[in-house]
Amino acid sequence: MKRRFFAALCALIALCGLLTACDRSPDSLETVRAYLDEALTIKHEYLSTTTTENDNGNQENTYSFVDANGVAFTITSGWYRGGVVFPRKDTTCNYLDALMALHEDALAEDFGTTLSWEKRTADHAHYILSVERYVDLPTAANCVSAALNTINPFPVKRDIYDRYFPYSMPYIEVRHPGVFRCFEDIYFPCAGEARMAQEQVLEELQYQYADTVKRGLLVVDEQLPDGISTKYPVSRIDEVYANGQQLHGMNYTFEYSRDLQDYITCRLNPCKLVGDTSSFKELVESFGGTYSCPKTGKASWSIGGDTWKATVQLDARGNYRSMTLMKNGRKISLTPPAQSNASVLLRTFSLSDLEAMLGICATVDQQAQTIELTRDPG
Repeated sequence: MKRRFFAALCALIALCGLLTACDRSPDSLETVRAYLDEALTIKHEYLSTTTTENDNGNQENTYSFVDANGVAFTITSGWYRGGVVFPRKDTTCNYLDALMALHEDALAEDFGTTLSWEKRTADHAHYILSVERYVDLPTAANCVSAALNTINPFPVKRDIYDRYFPYSMPYIEVRHPGVFRCFEDIYFPCAGEARMAQEQVLEELQYQYADTVKRGLLVVDEQLPDGISTKYPVSRIDEVYANGQQLHGMNYTFEYSRDLQDYITCRLNPCKLVGDTSSFKELVESFGGTYSCPKTGKASWSIGGDTWKATVQLDARGNYRSMTLMKNGRKISLTPPAQSNASVLLRTFSLSDLEAMLGICATVDQQAQTIELTRDPG
């Protein structure tokens, strides 16, 4: 035991030495210019580079730019402490914050004085708007809609900008003091995206408020309007049964997709790649079936007299591209994944998919907030 511990300690010391000796250079000017050329839809010009030493003793470069409208911004890159041992390289851009700063007074006027609000800039600019009652939602929707219309769509491609400079998109957070997460964040639009109209914002806020109440996460002493609680299905169901037995664990959580008008999950992957297949195997066995995953990206299972085979195809970057599902030798169609560039771990499956993949019937009870999976007698 002591020898193994000593060997592990020596290996850790050697690893620390390698990490210390590794290249700690920031992203180069050529690299960050390539980021901007791909992510921005507006012309921009490089101005200068400032090199300093950060608190960890590593080189930190700050590159200054200006866009075609005269908005100055910087990109900062360097290596920082990322834990007890492992350093990490971080490259940040304040372009969107610079755009937001141009409209600070107008945004303050948009939010007004009726509701409580604040601006936070610790990581990136975002606004927090507080509501305490359902009747406050129209006012909140007016404030949000006005703020969204004050700023033109950012001249950036959202997915690319977010890939190179993650967690930097300005947004509006509507909060209720009685619950940690009542509303989804509302992001300012980017190039090619439409602004949300006041009616859309209000509908979203009303739906999310009512859903939070319906799920028991928020207890209120006000009466919600008739029909608002039943307008949409409950957003999330955690209580799932198969053949009358409850399935336990986060892998059996389903969220409602209003685009698909069906419940979806990203945790029941039948093929072993980066995802865990144990929950899908458990689901097959709960219906008296057998499951086999002989090699990565391929799986087969049988229930009753039916047999399914699944094969996953990836693109050159290792992201999910498609999954071929065969039942008794015939191809079965599946709903497209919720994210077109999702990794296999996050490939979503709807209840309709599971019905086809297992030969079962899925019954949703909105009042009890449960899903019952039973064998399809047909």
